[in-house]
Amino acid sequence: MTAATALWNRVHGPGLLRLVQRVLLIVVCQATAIALVAAWINNSYGPTGVRA
Repeated sequence: MTAATALWNRVHGPGLLRLVQRVLLIVVCQATAIALVAAWINNSYGPTGVRA
C-alpha cells in the first residue's frame, strides 16, 4: 500500500486514464498482499505438507 500512496500523485494523463492507473495500483497492491499471505501460509505447512 505504501507504493500506491507514493505513486498516487505521479500518474499522468487525462482523467479517465488516471482513474484506470490508480485502480490498477490498488489491484496490484492487493494481489501482492494476497500472494504474500498465501506464500506465508504455504510455508507454515513445511516442505511435505504435513504438520508436525
